[in-house]
Amino acid sequence: GSKRLQLFKEAFPKASHVAIAITREPNVTQQIAKQMSEMHAAAKMNGLEALPIEIRSRKSFADAADVLRKWHADGISCLDTAVNFFNRDMLIEFAAAMKLPAIYTSREFVDSGGLMSYGANTERSYRRAATYVDKILKGAQPAELAVEVPTQYELVINQKTAKALGFNLPAAIVQKADKLIG
Repeated sequence: GSKRLQLFKEAFPKASHVAIAITREPNVTQQIAKQMSEMHAAAKMNGLEALPIEIRSRKSFADAADVLRKWHADGISCLDTAVNFFNRDMLIEFAAAMKLPAIYTSREFVDSGGLMSYGANTERSYRRAATYVDKILKGAQPAELAVEVPTQYELVINQKTAKALGFNLPAAIVQKADKLIG
């Protein structure tokens, strides 16, 4: 989340208020609270103020939009949760309707029309997971396998979305992109 907000601030240096799309997921409440705490700290480090906002359905658009307008939101980021990933089209639609720049957690958001993302390469992670499955099927004990975390992250920018929303991204941020779409 910290690097995501740093990249957002580089792309939109005048931004001062960023909404953080959160979700309420009963089985991962502590994880979500930890992510939100980290996002508040990262926002502060990058000269941003963060406001958590829950967008559960298209019906909640109007309420969320009112809150963000009153708060003078300059952009949107989101927590890395299963619900946000599942609702990515809705989150992208909301950001576009609000004409707010948004940075997401994975490339799939950008592939679906989102502006930009910074996160682990999920395709690479799935491939690594397949090697674990292979080892387990060959008799390895899951508890004995080393835990792996992503080591490679990617910045993906959808230039078509930037143009459609009227955002002129700084050349420095475009040059940092691992992948440009459109």
